[in-house]
Amino acid sequence: MPKLLPLFPLKMIVFPGEVVNLHIFEPRYQQLIRECRDEHIHFGIPPFINNKLMPLATEMELLEISKVHAKGEMDISVQALHQVKIHEYYPVAPDKLYPGGQCKQIPFDALSDPFLDQEIQRLLESILSQVPFRGKKPTGSTAFRMEEYVHLVGMNVSKMYEMYEANKQTDRQQLFLEHLRQIMPQVRQMEEMRQKVQMNGHFKNVIPPKI
Repeated sequence: MPKLLPLFPLKMIVFPGEVVNLHIFEPRYQQLIRECRDEHIHFGIPPFINNKLMPLATEMELLEISKVHAKGEMDISVQALHQVKIHEYYPVAPDKLYPGGQCKQIPFDALSDPFLDQEIQRLLESILSQVPFRGKKPTGSTAFRMEEYVHLVGMNVSKMYEMYEANKQTDRQQLFLEHLRQIMPQVRQMEEMRQKVQMNGHFKNVIPPKI
């Protein structure tokens, strides 16, 4: 049966398992976070894409309120638990300031193809070696999760949602691989430009393409 879940629409996709840091500044969402802390309840993050609230959301658990600012703004850490589908949306939940919705948990297949994972890691390693990146390397880890890198490689939110709503993890892997293969030529071109800048002062004003 669907359950009433507080909702926090954002222009972003959060995959199950992700830990996200958020800055909460609107009073209605400050109320939501206080209630999550005091009543040990969860909330959902539904993506807001092209001025439309999408039907799939991610149920989130509050991990920590790391700082409360003088005017009530909060810095928080939350973890994504699982996908939910919104069956009915309320712009303002009953007796609350924030939105809510009747939501039901849906299965999320997380079974990866190890061969696709290896190819994803190989391409990520190549891409991230050519741009400023100080995070965790994608290769050499038995706990590799491609979702940790989706936000780093120029994928727009609509494409992320296409990944998010795929029924199988292998489908999500294929979509991510397709994106990595598309951006590889741009990254290589950017590196070629960087090398030319270092070798020849006449190229100082060349601006690398954005990815």
